[in-house]
Amino acid sequence: KQSQQILLGHTRFVKCVVFCETGDTLVTAQIGGSPLVIAWRRLGGTDDTTAPKYVRFATLHLVDFESLTSLDVSRDGAKVAAVGVLMNNNSRPSLKKEKDGDNENDQQHSVVELWDLARSTRLGRYASDKKTTQAKFSRFRDQNNTLFACGDGFIDELTLENGSLVPKTVVLDTLDLGSLLVVSDEKGDLPENDSPYHFTTLAFHEESGGKYVFAGTKRGAVVKLSLGDSLDDTDDTSENDLVSACVPVCAFQLHDASINSLAFCAVDGKGFAATSSDDGTVKVWPCDFGTAHLVEATHGAGIRVVSACFSLDQSDSLEVITAATDGSIGRLDVWNRCYSFLAQSVSGGRAKINAIANDPVHQRIVAIACDDGVVRGIDVSDRVGATLFTCRDETKNVSRNEKPERATSLGFRRRLDGSQKNPENNTVSRLAVGYSSGVVRVFDISYGETEPSVGTVTKVPKVTVTLVSVIADAHESGFAVDAVVWAGPWHEKVFSAGRDGFLSVSEETKEEGTDGFFAKSRVRVSHKGSEAASCVSKCGAFVFVAACPGSS
Repeated sequence: KQSQQILLGHTRFVKCVVFCETGDTLVTAQIGGSPLVIAWRRLGGTDDTTAPKYVRFATLHLVDFESLTSLDVSRDGAKVAAVGVLMNNNSRPSLKKEKDGDNENDQQHSVVELWDLARSTRLGRYASDKKTTQAKFSRFRDQNNTLFACGDGFIDELTLENGSLVPKTVVLDTLDLGSLLVVSDEKGDLPENDSPYHFTTLAFHEESGGKYVFAGTKRGAVVKLSLGDSLDDTDDTSENDLVSACVPVCAFQLHDASINSLAFCAVDGKGFAATSSDDGTVKVWPCDFGTAHLVEATHGAGIRVVSACFSLDQSDSLEVITAATDGSIGRLDVWNRCYSFLAQSVSGGRAKINAIANDPVHQRIVAIACDDGVVRGIDVSDRVGATLFTCRDETKNVSRNEKPERATSLGFRRRLDGSQKNPENNTVSRLAVGYSSGVVRVFDISYGETEPSVGTVTKVPKVTVTLVSVIADAHESGFAVDAVVWAGPWHEKVFSAGRDGFLSVSEETKEEGTDGFFAKSRVRVSHKGSEAASCVSKCGAFVFVAACPGSS
């Protein structure tokens, strides 16, 4: 039984969302300096008849943080570990400040803090000049008071002692990660960060009686470390007090770029691992990485898979849920070896949506006008939001210094009764799109027979998009078109309202050599700079325009 709840409280973009292992506690954090961290507790939802509800029960202000890097929640949901960058002007008594003459070195320092959620108090802190990527609660020893942290050149074990997080270094001297094969880019260069010991993520797994910590690297490798017995019982003066009992076992080259997440699970006594990477792939392996990966899903060029985790809700299936930088949430079915989308961003996760319109011919199709200048058509009936088509002017050449053209408004031509003048309007959808440049473009969208989507059994219509006309003289150049409607006796005219203060009327001309839409008349309806909106009466005889005061 699915339900949705909107949690309000953050004042800036949310950067981290982390559940505790039981799902009873959710912790969220936002971007920016002194980031706000909010803890939510689950109420209800213990049976199939009621949906869970999360309520706010704790608020943390990380006042010393210039920015937040990552969060983790203890297994019992009582504590949270935060990793970030310290404020430049923050006092750091535990650090030696390097000086160059009379000027202090402005090198950024990382910090790991451990907080008690119920009391909203900081329990301990560890600050260093090492770039820290992630910290996670140990899954084996003193689970609520021991952390493992990783970053550029190190893996540390942090233990809460007398109000401080005391580090013990994991010795990596026996590993030669530089000897692992690294795939270079098209130019033959190594990855931008060429340190083979730059660790990005951590995970824990128990197999064959052994307890292990796994760490991913910027170079696409995974390091396996054995968590042996603690060395705390040795002589207090021994150097072992500064060394973790966690020792390297081996390393595996699994991806061609940075590993962003590691996850483990066990099904019917067999262990599995899932890895996601900047190379655009998510892979599922045996938990010991002893053989080649079992299944793989690859995304398009330039798309990074930022996270992957196992879903064990279905007893007869093994699935991996993925998140990618194009705004998509995917599902990789390991047993059936197929990949499908659970949700997709209509703008590819990279562009603001400015306008939306429903296709009157095919009412399950919705067009979205985006800030990147592309109009995307989605099928709202499949609950996935897959993009069926895109409208763009392929003939337009954009120079490097030219400001990108945004799609700011759009409108479909109204559906006409088959007995009326132009029954062909019912077989092809006609769409007018207004842009920030003042240009209006007209597209024809035709739908063919359905065909299966790649990797799924879902059928999607075959769509063909044709650019019919570019109306370049509808509005003054550089003034955005805020509204586009179709009007007239047969809804054959395009009315557009722009920031130049004019309502423009464009009509189609079908003469040899002059086919297309042309602006026929313009009427001033407001001052230059005014934002405008418009709509048309059902009969098409009246156009209504509303405009706010302009800049003149």
